[in-house]
Amino acid sequence: MRPTFKQLAIGTLAGTALLAGSAGMANAAACGTSSVADLLTSGFSCTQQDKIWSNFTTSTTGDALTTLQSATALFSLVILGTVEQHTLTIQGAFSTNPPPQPATYDVAYTITIDPAALALNPNLSFFQATGGILTPAAGGTGSLTKTFVGNGGAIDGLTALAVGPASVNVPVPVPTTVINVEDVLFTGNSNVTGFANTFSEITVPEPTTMMVLGVGLAGLGIARRRANRKL
Repeated sequence: MRPTFKQLAIGTLAGTALLAGSAGMANAAACGTSSVADLLTSGFSCTQQDKIWSNFTTSTTGDALTTLQSATALFSLVILGTVEQHTLTIQGAFSTNPPPQPATYDVAYTITIDPAALALNPNLSFFQATGGILTPAAGGTGSLTKTFVGNGGAIDGLTALAVGPASVNVPVPVPTTVINVEDVLFTGNSNVTGFANTFSEITVPEPTTMMVLGVGLAGLGIARRRANRKL
């Protein structure tokens, strides 16, 4: 049986999307462990499962920039059932400035769900972002302000205090396939060793899919009831 024009067109479009996504992934190495200086290199991007991390920037300058650049960036992936958890942890000596001028470090970047993955599963989306300061010590005033902007609009930034709660939990509206992240770490002379962000992803069922499933189940129920009556 020869394919129809519509089938050929759909196949061509899907193939083009897959090629475009695969090309984007081919140009980026796998994410791993590196210095923040590498992340801040112009044009840097890396892939982790179906995530593309890119557009790393900072407005930090002077001695604080040197400290930030020497910090370690660790990407990790944990899959729990159907949930993917992608984490970027940045660790370094973030308490080097003596008073009265505590240092501030900021890092911004973008996370994109790979177009090839979206072509295969259009319902992929981020559903939650968590993170916070690592190993805060009492006596300081350090804080971490996290700002998230998704392709559905701005998401309120929250602050994690170094003394007291040291993490934030930011729900991300779905469907979101791109998130722009900005972390601003204020050490406040506290012994902060780093900060981290974890982004979780799920597959959101389409309403039409759920409706078709519901209709199908209802049909099965009616058919079974008629069969029981005949018996």
